[in-house]
Amino acid sequence: MDKVSIVIPAYNSQKWISDAISSALSQSYKNIEVVVVNDGSEDDTEKEILKFKDRIKYIKQKNQGLSEARNTGIRASSGKFIVPLDADDKLAENFVSELMPFMEKYDFVSTWVHAFGDIDQIWRFGPYDPIKHLRGEINLCYCALYKKSVWEKVGGYKKIMAKNGAQGFEDYEFWLSVWENGFLGYVLEKPLFFYRKHGYSMINEAQENKKELGKIIRNLHKDLFDKYAKK
Repeated sequence: MDKVSIVIPAYNSQKWISDAISSALSQSYKNIEVVVVNDGSEDDTEKEILKFKDRIKYIKQKNQGLSEARNTGIRASSGKFIVPLDADDKLAENFVSELMPFMEKYDFVSTWVHAFGDIDQIWRFGPYDPIKHLRGEINLCYCALYKKSVWEKVGGYKKIMAKNGAQGFEDYEFWLSVWENGFLGYVLEKPLFFYRKHGYSMINEAQENKKELGKIIRNLHKDLFDKYAKK
C-alpha cells in the first residue's frame, strides 16, 4: 500500500486547523502521513496543532505565503502521493481510498466540492478539460491526489504576487504547469472535498487583483495562452 502525504499549510488558522487535521487523520486509507506547516502564525494556531503532535509531522517556519508553505510540507513528506489541504477545509473520510484506484491510469485526480460555512452548495467540477480551465472555466479544484513526481517535475507551487503584495491563483498556475508537462488528470463526480466559505479570504483578495495576477500567469505560460486562449 503506497503512502499518501496530506500536506496542510496553516497561517492564523486557530479556528479551523483542528477540523482539517482531524479529517486527514480519519482517512479510511490507512497508509497516511499528515504534514502540517505553521507558516508564521501569530495567533493560537500552534497550540491547536500541537494537540496532534504525536500523530503528525510538524514544521514551523517564518511566514512565506501559501505556495512556499505547501512546498515546504511536500519537500518534507515521504509519500509517493500528495494531497494538498488548506487549514480551513476538510476531506471526506473516503477521499483517498476513493481516488487511489484511479492513480493507475492518471497522474492526478480531484473531486466535486461541497462548499459549506457561509453557503451550502455542491460544486460539480469537470469533466476535466485543460483548455476550458485555461480560459477560466475552472473544472479542477486545488485539492487533489497526485503523484509527488508531478510536483517535482513542475518545480512546485509558484508565488504569484501583485505589486501591492496580494497573492493568489497559485493553484490555477500549478495546474497549467501540470498540463504543460503532459500529465493526465480526472475529476471524480463525488463531493469528497469540503471547502469552507467564511468571510473575506485570500480568494477575494486574488479576485480584486485578478488582472495583474492573471498577467503574471499568462507571461509564465505564454505559449499555452497564445495557442488556446480565446481570440
